[in-house]
Amino acid sequence: VAPGAHFCCGGILTDSFGRTSIKRLYAIGEVACTGVHGANRLASTSLLEGLTFAYRASHDIVKNPATKEQPRIIPFEYGYGNPPSEAILESMRKIIQDTMWKFAGLIRNQSGLKYALEVLNGLKKQVVQMKNHLGASGPLLELENSVDAGLLVVEAALRNPISLGTHFRSDSSMVS
Repeated sequence: VAPGAHFCCGGILTDSFGRTSIKRLYAIGEVACTGVHGANRLASTSLLEGLTFAYRASHDIVKNPATKEQPRIIPFEYGYGNPPSEAILESMRKIIQDTMWKFAGLIRNQSGLKYALEVLNGLKKQVVQMKNHLGASGPLLELENSVDAGLLVVEAALRNPISLGTHFRSDSSMVS
């Protein structure tokens, strides 16, 4: 038996209506950091959180309708280029998964997190080189997003020496 990720605590900081710091962008559910769970989620509360914040956000949206102003659209070339072979993509995905599990998983420490940072930064450089050489294919952009997400987790864990909720540092005596 091993723990499995089925819910992510944290995410985009919101207010009590699901509003973010970006005008007219709301975050609800697992992507949102509402503060209602504290440092860790209690079982079965995520559904009620989603319903409650969706209800509050919908009322806020109706109360504050959008203006007629059209948003500026920034063009983005997506999916051009040739992706690397599936074997290369799978190998790099496996490195990300193994690194995150072993060094940024349930029990973390500074040396392991620093090692994970080195591995992920190395992968990031490889992905950027492949993008420059092959183009920004969908699978390569997805791989880059995975590396970036891992880097964000590792960098945040390195900055926080306090064990709290789902974040446990074995090398720190600071517990909250």
